[in-house]
Amino acid sequence: MYGKIKRESDDLKRDIRLLNQENERLVKQLEQARVGQQSMVGTDKASSQNTAGDKDVARRLKKRELECQALWETLRDMYSS
Repeated sequence: MYGKIKRESDDLKRDIRLLNQENERLVKQLEQARVGQQSMVGTDKASSQNTAGDKDVARRLKKRELECQALWETLRDMYSS
């Protein structure tokens, strides 16, 4: 029984680590997009494409943050019981 809980805990920690790496990548991508958008003097079409891309990255980042939060809560519940 302890082995199963330990394995689940290790799996959840691995998932959290992978999600945190994905979050960092998405944050960098979002920052680069914002810097690129600020330095770009383009048409309205290019600007609207960047805005759509920023919204998609922000949405994915928020989703990852919620997943990380859920995993931490699961770990906390496992250790408290």
